[in-house]
Amino acid sequence: MLSREPTAFETRVYDAVSMIPRGKVSTYVAIARVVNCGSSRAVGQALRRCPFGPEIPCHRVISASLRLGGFGGESEGPDVLKKRRMLEREGVTFDEVGNVSKACLFLEFD
Repeated sequence: MLSREPTAFETRVYDAVSMIPRGKVSTYVAIARVVNCGSSRAVGQALRRCPFGPEIPCHRVISASLRLGGFGGESEGPDVLKKRRMLEREGVTFDEVGNVSKACLFLEFD
């Protein structure tokens, strides 16, 4: 049972994130553009509150710098390592410094 229903904004964010295919990632900025919001931080907060994971693949959203960004409300530590492992299992690759490979970016929302 949900503690509260998602807001209209959160629902738009979850719908957009649901379009990211397995093996790909998108960025908080790209999701913000898709939902017509000027704040990538607002997108991050919506994802932090998402009660529908992993059906809504919040782990597929990363920072514009191609770093993992946060996960589960944390910006480092075991939750972020869990995010990386989830992405690796889906086929997302990383470069030698730990950033997501550009080939894994999904930015074609329609």
